[in-house]
Amino acid sequence: MVCKLVAKHKKEGSEAYKAKKAGKPKTSINPSFVKKVAEVRKSTGYGSEKIHFVLKKSG
Repeated sequence: MVCKLVAKHKKEGSEAYKAKKAGKPKTSINPSFVKKVAEVRKSTGYGSEKIHFVLKKSG
Protein backbone atom coordinates (compact mmCIF):
# COMPACT_ATOMS: atom_id res chain seq x y z
CA MET A 1 0.00 0.00 0.00
CA VAL A 2 2.86 2.37 0.83
CA CYS A 3 4.44 1.73 -2.57
CA LYS A 4 1.15 2.61 -4.27
CA LEU A 5 0.87 5.84 -2.29
CA VAL A 6 4.45 6.82 -3.11
CA ALA A 7 3.93 6.10 -6.81
CA LYS A 8 0.71 8.12 -6.83
CA HIS A 9 2.46 11.00 -5.06
CA LYS A 10 5.29 10.96 -7.61
CA LYS A 11 2.79 10.98 -10.47
CA GLU A 12 0.26 13.56 -9.19
CA GLY A 13 2.05 15.41 -6.41
CA SER A 14 0.03 16.71 -3.49
CA GLU A 15 -3.15 16.53 -5.61
CA ALA A 16 -3.10 12.74 -5.11
CA TYR A 17 -4.41 13.15 -1.56
CA LYS A 18 -7.32 15.49 -2.27
CA ALA A 19 -10.84 14.09 -2.44
CA LYS A 20 -12.18 13.50 -5.93
CA LYS A 21 -15.70 14.46 -7.01
CA ALA A 22 -17.97 11.47 -7.34
CA GLY A 23 -20.27 10.90 -10.28
CA LYS A 24 -20.36 11.63 -13.94
CA PRO A 25 -19.31 15.08 -15.19
CA LYS A 26 -22.17 17.30 -16.32
CA THR A 27 -22.78 17.62 -20.04
CA SER A 28 -24.51 20.46 -21.81
CA ILE A 29 -27.79 19.85 -23.64
CA ASN A 30 -28.29 21.02 -27.19
CA PRO A 31 -30.59 24.11 -27.11
CA SER A 32 -32.47 23.01 -30.25
CA PHE A 33 -33.29 19.69 -28.51
CA VAL A 34 -34.63 21.55 -25.48
CA LYS A 35 -36.77 23.70 -27.77
CA LYS A 36 -38.21 20.63 -29.55
CA VAL A 37 -39.03 18.92 -26.25
CA ALA A 38 -40.74 22.07 -24.96
CA GLU A 39 -42.78 22.38 -28.16
CA VAL A 40 -43.98 18.77 -28.00
CA ARG A 41 -44.79 19.11 -24.30
CA LYS A 42 -46.70 22.35 -24.79
CA SER A 43 -48.71 21.18 -27.80
CA THR A 44 -49.58 17.69 -26.57
CA GLY A 45 -49.12 17.57 -22.81
CA TYR A 46 -47.21 14.29 -23.13
CA GLY A 47 -44.88 13.00 -20.45
CA SER A 48 -41.24 12.02 -20.82
CA GLU A 49 -41.79 8.52 -22.25
CA LYS A 50 -44.26 9.66 -24.89
CA ILE A 51 -42.05 12.66 -25.81
CA HIS A 52 -39.12 10.25 -26.22
CA PHE A 53 -41.24 8.09 -28.54
CA VAL A 54 -42.41 11.09 -30.61
CA LEU A 55 -38.89 12.51 -30.99
CA LYS A 56 -37.42 9.11 -31.83
CA LYS A 57 -40.13 8.56 -34.45
CA SER A 58 -39.45 11.96 -36.03
CA GLY A 59 -35.72 11.31 -36.13
